[in-house]
Amino acid sequence: MNATTISILIPVYNEVRFIREVLDRILIVDFCGLEKDIIIVDDGSTDGTREILKDYENRPPFRVVYHDRNRGKGA
Repeated sequence: MNATTISILIPVYNEVRFIREVLDRILIVDFCGLEKDIIIVDDGSTDGTREILKDYENRPPFRVVYHDRNRGKGA
């Protein structure tokens, strides 16, 4: 990562209905020419969100982090 990159942190928990749309929309937004580093933190989702995130975890510019259990907003 360098000065021409913007990091976007997306915490998620049980967002199966919306997560794909949110991630796809972020991809098309132009952040003044900056490269995107999109970090998704799944906080122990149990509704199928994790299965959707598997499609994104090896696809730049996405990075996916999985919590083993729900830890709440502060984690």
